[in-house]
Amino acid sequence: MPDGSGVTPRASDDHPPVFGGRFRLVQRLGRGQAGDVFEAEDLRLGGRAAVKVLSPEHGGTPVEERFVQEARVLARLDHPHVVRLVGGLEAHDGLRYFAVELAEHGSLDTAIGPGGALALDQALRFARQILGALVHVHALGLIHRDVKPSNVLVFGGPCAKLADFGVVHDARRAITMFGDELGTPAFMPPEQAIDPADVSPSADVYGMGTTLFTMVTGDKPVVISTAGYRERALEALPVGLREVVDRATRPFVEERYATAAHMLEAVVALEATAVTK
Repeated sequence: MPDGSGVTPRASDDHPPVFGGRFRLVQRLGRGQAGDVFEAEDLRLGGRAAVKVLSPEHGGTPVEERFVQEARVLARLDHPHVVRLVGGLEAHDGLRYFAVELAEHGSLDTAIGPGGALALDQALRFARQILGALVHVHALGLIHRDVKPSNVLVFGGPCAKLADFGVVHDARRAITMFGDELGTPAFMPPEQAIDPADVSPSADVYGMGTTLFTMVTGDKPVVISTAGYRERALEALPVGLREVVDRATRPFVEERYATAAHMLEAVVALEATAVTK
């Protein structure tokens, strides 16, 4: 097992830990605010899974509450473009964990690559898929609040799936971590930066607009939220795409697409016309 700071399950390299008698950890994939994510072998069903493990220091804190909430939210979601929960919320040697399906191709960040961009047709396909997921998420009264390339996983097909519901907002059971920033500044709308708890589905529309911009340009979306740069950045986009990104990322909620479903309609229409300039 990899060593270093973060979660360190009790096992040797010759005998990797088996969480819940089912998931044999293979390697650490990454580290987040709540803990670590490991690639694991699924001994029950075969194949691989991604096991998210809560760091012990977060026990009894709002971080643990959000960790538990994420697993419970995933258990409620059932959509082909939302990452699937494959193992329930359990504990192994005092470490809380849950498992989700493992993406063969990593995140959308990896697919784009440094300084790269996706072809327009592929970017629109991924946008359509994630917007479909957001329609499902919003129908359950949930708001993701952190739609960005690193939270979109890419599977064979290619198929994109929305992941990482760690800061999801549930109006019926809102959890607020005071002092912690919820979301990612470059991809979040102005109203979320002011009050993370006072958001609507439009916040995810904004996140999808900035994600689509990044997919087709490879640039960070800070340019479309900065005075003096927005107009120039949008003018560099193909005409049809420019209109979609512009409306999705407007600073005022009432000027954006009213819902993810409305933005989805616009993306589907853009795909159908195959606009490239």
